[in-house]
Amino acid sequence: MVAFSLVWGISVKVSAEIQELINKYFPPINHPYRVLYRTILNHLTPSDTVLEIGCGRTALVLRAFKGKAAKLIGIDVVDYDIIDEEVILLGNDVTDMTDIATASIDVAFSRSVLELAHEIEAAFSENRRVLKPNGRHIFLTPNFYDYASLIAAAIPNQSKRPVEATCLWRLTRDNVH
Repeated sequence: MVAFSLVWGISVKVSAEIQELINKYFPPINHPYRVLYRTILNHLTPSDTVLEIGCGRTALVLRAFKGKAAKLIGIDVVDYDIIDEEVILLGNDVTDMTDIATASIDVAFSRSVLELAHEIEAAFSENRRVLKPNGRHIFLTPNFYDYASLIAAAIPNQSKRPVEATCLWRLTRDNVH
């Protein structure tokens, strides 16, 4: 088994054959998640307030920025499975971020979220409202061949929590920092 290091500081063990395929089709340096992470880091300063739109139940990606920004805020429409004193988690939708003050965010980011917004104009309007002047919203949306999106679309919502819990348990158990 080979340790495959994911972008957000989590490692998972995979076979050499799988690692070879990952390297061939998603070279580590060019993988979209790594490019997104580097892009966010390039725009962060220690005094920034960061917002992750669609942070998920555990805010795993947002928590990777601990110590790199002054304030970390995550929003999602799910129930959170964690309590982390260093991260503010809010139950807001991308089209209605009522708990976030106007012009209070330096860097907002989202990964595979905007394509799910039912009202894209409202989503961008809210982003514009919460961003400070010269603030940035960095986002990544999947393409047609994004396997994670295809799998997520195939799993009914009521079934996702047990799947997420199993994946998180395995990632935590096998975590190699």
